[in-house]
Amino acid sequence: MKTIETTNVIPVDLQALLCWNARILKYFAEIIGDNDGKAKFGETEEEIRRTVNVLLYNKTEKAWLDYNIRDKSHNTLYYLATAMPLFTKCHAELDIDISNKFIEFMNRFHVLEYPNGVPTSLNNTGQQWDLPNGWPPLQHIVIEGMRKSDNPEAQNLAFKLARKWVLANYKVFKKTSKMWEKIDVTGTVPKPGKGGEYNVQDGFGWTNGVILDLLSTYYDSIKVEETDDKFPSQVTTSKIESPKNKSSKITSFRIKDSKKIALETKAPQVACGRLGSVGKDGFGDIAANIKCQCW
Repeated sequence: MKTIETTNVIPVDLQALLCWNARILKYFAEIIGDNDGKAKFGETEEEIRRTVNVLLYNKTEKAWLDYNIRDKSHNTLYYLATAMPLFTKCHAELDIDISNKFIEFMNRFHVLEYPNGVPTSLNNTGQQWDLPNGWPPLQHIVIEGMRKSDNPEAQNLAFKLARKWVLANYKVFKKTSKMWEKIDVTGTVPKPGKGGEYNVQDGFGWTNGVILDLLSTYYDSIKVEETDDKFPSQVTTSKIESPKNKSSKITSFRIKDSKKIALETKAPQVACGRLGSVGKDGFGDIAANIKCQCW
């Protein structure tokens, strides 16, 4: 308890979320014709954006870092939550290289080399928000932050991270018949996460939500190479509605040959509707009868 300094720390992720909230409120104010509200929330958004990029951005580390107001210093340790400004776009809009700089930051800590996802931190404390755990919301934040950038390298990294996370969860699901709140990202064989004050929980809302969103985004691109005995041999198909209200058929994890399977479709890359299930025990069952929303 002696090391806790909650009231002295300005956290990156919270500021980036507040910036995003202000942008949303500005948008709502514009819709209802509240010009004063639009101006007010627009000023709030820009004020927080300046704080994030002037006070919290460390040019040496090339990343946003939590700031301690007591000793006037950044926390230069790696934490994945500092990717939040990429996700909320709370950064200097003209700095198109900002995602490359953050990739350099992650590469310095070698966090992109873990086999089953990106670790939350590199502190192996036995607590759940530390190594070896990867949490679905944080995976989604960094993937979407990279995907929404104008940087092709970042977009390619987003796809690689999405594929890695989907496959890790798929393999854990095949082994345990459950989805889990967090995944151990360190082992060659993925497994549920661990640590903290309670046993790892199965279910799991945000795990399912992240997987659904990644499948909706990358269903025409994700390919896996595994032996047949690790994957289902039966598939079902269903219709997915595109943003232009055109139906397309998606085949989930269709067997390509005796050694490889692929996720194939002719649908547009972004789609709304229902995702199909994979056999009677397939990973796609979590997606059956659940609506996906386009953004």
